[in-house]
Amino acid sequence: MEHNNHYTILANIDSRRHVSICEHGTVHLTWGMTTFRFRPKDFAYLARILDEKAGMPDGAPCDEPICLSSNAESVVTLRILEFGVFLSPVDFLLLVDMVTNALQRLNTLPFESTPPAPIVISSRTDTPVFFSSN
Repeated sequence: MEHNNHYTILANIDSRRHVSICEHGTVHLTWGMTTFRFRPKDFAYLARILDEKAGMPDGAPCDEPICLSSNAESVVTLRILEFGVFLSPVDFLLLVDMVTNALQRLNTLPFESTPPAPIVISSRTDTPVFFSSN
């Protein structure tokens, strides 16, 4: 695992698409110009959702905090609360693989601190997700 003083890279595709964990225990999922921040258990929830839908999501309505859908052109939308990331089918599979690998590495790390709560974009206390645009 690659790391510096603040972050440990858990999995990466390139410099703009990666998963890392900071010294506070917050998991950072960066995809292009967007970074989502998760508590480790919430990142595991994301990984489970991605794994369940890896065969290509459908367009069914979803009222969960994390949803996947695809359209007639096979563009996959990953929606986390009010924010969406649009992915080609290949990028979707790359994301699933990256998140799965990151979770495997995350599960081997000890946690001594609780992630701080920067800006919570959810009013749901059971699934807080943090968002920033880089």
